[in-house]
Amino acid sequence: WTAAAEFADSLGADIISSSLGYFTFDDPSMNYKFSDLDGNRTFITQAADIAASKGILVVNSAGNERNKTWIRIIAPADGDSVLAVGAVDGYKTISAFSSAGPSFDRQIKPDVVSQGVSVPVQVQASTVDRSSGTSFSCPIITGMCACIMQAVPGAVNSEIISALHSASDRFLKPDSLYGYGIPDIAVTRNRLQDKYSKKPGDGS
Repeated sequence: WTAAAEFADSLGADIISSSLGYFTFDDPSMNYKFSDLDGNRTFITQAADIAASKGILVVNSAGNERNKTWIRIIAPADGDSVLAVGAVDGYKTISAFSSAGPSFDRQIKPDVVSQGVSVPVQVQASTVDRSSGTSFSCPIITGMCACIMQAVPGAVNSEIISALHSASDRFLKPDSLYGYGIPDIAVTRNRLQDKYSKKPGDGS
């Protein structure tokens, strides 16, 4: 993952959409404990935060572990500069599998949620099926972020994350399943455009 992030940075990538995370390994002695997900400790989370420091917006799946033994988010979703995405169904209800937060250092995680249940996906060249997972909610949010970047090119990654938080439907009462909730792309764009757009007579 780190090598791929370095390569993406070398090509000038603006966004990393990552439907991947770690907590167990082939060698059990390397397995993470929940206390390792403190936003700084794991190797991949350090790499994700470095990518963010280079200006890349890192969007990562929260994980599909809530109905399994681990339950929690997976690294690098614990990164304080990473936009972690959980999954809801078509009725805006959190899925049974969407990994729970918070991170060990009590950050609100996941950050936001999007539809990750019964999502239409292309499975072959001419075949569309439906599938579920935070691997599908994550790219939906990534696509939203790409649109926002195009609409407000001056906005940096941390500002986009903050604007998404504030434009989400649970912003005033975030929790460990939905995070700040489902973001509104129009509200997010408008808030950033209000900050960056030049207006007649404002001296810019």
